[in-house]
Amino acid sequence: AWRYRDGRWHGLQRLELPEWQRPADRPITAVRAFPVEHPITRDATGAARPALEAPQRRAGDWSSLSWSTLRTTALEPVQQQPVDWPVAEVPEATPPLPDGYQVCRYWDPATAQKDFYQFAENAKTIWPTLPAAHDLAQAGEYTDAARLVYAAYAEWQEAWSSEDDADERVKAIREISINTAGWRPFLLFVRDHYHAARSCHGLHKSASHDLERNANLRLSYPVVEPVEIWRHSQSYNVDPYLVMGIMRQESTYRNTALSPVGAIGLIQVMPRTGARVAAMMGEHTYSPGDLEDPAINLRYGIYYLSKLLDRFDGVFPLAVASYNGGPHNVSRWYEQHQGKIELDAYVEQIEYDETRDYVKRVSGHYARYIAIYEGSDARVVLPPSPLGDDATVIDF
Repeated sequence: AWRYRDGRWHGLQRLELPEWQRPADRPITAVRAFPVEHPITRDATGAARPALEAPQRRAGDWSSLSWSTLRTTALEPVQQQPVDWPVAEVPEATPPLPDGYQVCRYWDPATAQKDFYQFAENAKTIWPTLPAAHDLAQAGEYTDAARLVYAAYAEWQEAWSSEDDADERVKAIREISINTAGWRPFLLFVRDHYHAARSCHGLHKSASHDLERNANLRLSYPVVEPVEIWRHSQSYNVDPYLVMGIMRQESTYRNTALSPVGAIGLIQVMPRTGARVAAMMGEHTYSPGDLEDPAINLRYGIYYLSKLLDRFDGVFPLAVASYNGGPHNVSRWYEQHQGKIELDAYVEQIEYDETRDYVKRVSGHYARYIAIYEGSDARVVLPPSPLGDDATVIDF
């Protein structure tokens, strides 16, 4: 695993370290670790830091920012001794994709398949589509399988909350021998990542050792569409775990997600953004419906994110802010504070509440994914300050 992650791909290609990471160019104390408990990431494990009020943000008294109280803890230098700086090597073979669903106390694929098959047979008089859901999942058609299983699960929940005790169907559903925990392996079996992640939330707290804790965390922080994400992340020089962090915040793994403003799919690409990205990629047959295809949604979204990273010199919090609030707005905020404050304090100055909290949440999800899948010695790092802004790269 790479010890340091900065929003870029660190896998199958030789990379030139960005200027701010080169020890010859900057003292080692200029680079700080970005752990899960960092102020920007606290949403991942607890409540978000409250945003400063607008008058406080505009006052210009940077020494009074709430971040300063954490300088001796979360923002200490990574090390005082020289760091073993990463050098990207080209391995002989493609490393295996991360396994989001590992066998543990709450998940055994063989047992889940057997139990779901039996449950579907026993409950088919109530839900005749469940045997088909089993077969679809076995064939890898998880989207349709998940839809059928969740329909049954939702009706089961409604039956137990219903006050109509005389309803024959309600009574029949209540007679089925299953509880909420019993549905969990079925949701995992059909890869209903959204509802499975919700049902697995907090399971790691009961783990008796670190390996079990990590396996339980993977159930609530799954790796979704890994083949597509890793392929396009490598092609466009983006850390796939940053993509997963964005996906968790944007859609919570739902490929059918549709936002109130019209954003579509796993990483919520706006139709107009999709059209512009398609034009940049030379794909002239684009239509908004293409974004409903997870493969296209991810390819366009990762490409767009890569261009935002390019524009802001690889500084991922600015790229993430642009993904939500638009690069033109981030550029305007950047110009106001350039050279005056450090990057973590700059995030606190983002004027849009939604975008400010979005950066914190995505950064938290990113840090959590790195901690879960890359080991406790892996860290997300930030440059000490914003580095650059090249609007010629992308401006939408």
